[in-house]
Amino acid sequence: MKRSLPFLFYVLVILCLLPCIGRSQAELEAWGNLRGIRIEGELMRFESGIGVQQNGSDHFIFTGKEKQSPVYSRESGSQIVRTQIDRLRITETVSNPASGNARIVVEGQLPQDTASLAAYFSIVLEETDYASGTIHLDQLKPVLLSSLTLEEKKNQMLNGKTRIIQFETKTRRFVLTMDSPMVYILKKGK
Repeated sequence: MKRSLPFLFYVLVILCLLPCIGRSQAELEAWGNLRGIRIEGELMRFESGIGVQQNGSDHFIFTGKEKQSPVYSRESGSQIVRTQIDRLRITETVSNPASGNARIVVEGQLPQDTASLAAYFSIVLEETDYASGTIHLDQLKPVLLSSLTLEEKKNQMLNGKTRIIQFETKTRRFVLTMDSPMVYILKKGK
């Protein structure tokens, strides 16, 4: 018997050049990682991945080229990747509801007798694009990314629970909006 993971992700990604007009399309790799969103022909780079971690372990397994056996398809304007990481079966659906936007729905299923796995949706932004920018969580005031310090032991700058995460510079804005508050971890580097 299968059980759904209801907490898995609905993520709306908004990536804009200010101002942003025209056509755009998310670039989804066949194995499920996003490379960015192409706006008016220019790729606004970021990387995404889906990962799992066995409870109590420091070892993560992330989606990647030649790391699993995905099935890629297109349906009604959406790109769909079905794959499996460890024992977690994943369906990722990516669509473009508006210019500069991508809607990402990630659903997962585990066999009932499976020990707990933690699932992650990872976004990696180019440091050169956002180093001089700010981070904005929900309704809190923006904070300069350069003012954040790294917690050496955990390699983390921030962590907590939020529904909206926004990175912004003078020329770019990257926004993650989740259906409900989700746990996040902000790290420097991959």
